[in-house]
Amino acid sequence: MTREMIYLDIYVAAADESLEFRCDEKAPIASVCRDIYHTLTRRYGGEADRESDAFTQFWLCDPASGRVLMEDRSLMEEQVMNGSRLLFL
Repeated sequence: MTREMIYLDIYVAAADESLEFRCDEKAPIASVCRDIYHTLTRRYGGEADRESDAFTQFWLCDPASGRVLMEDRSLMEEQVMNGSRLLFL
């Protein structure tokens, strides 16, 4: 299985900031949320516990379609394309 990496512009509402993330388009949305959560935790001085499930409190949303992305589906399955803008809430 070939991994295709795509770049996403993620708006993080809690920080009022947009960040660019490089993500595997075949990874489950839950995994993408976990990676974003851990990156933000490190960025803002927290300690990212890889075993923590705190990331499950957040969602990725597509403002263009007005949908919350399903956590058990991949970015590809949710038709998220390279350069897409998403919300991390």
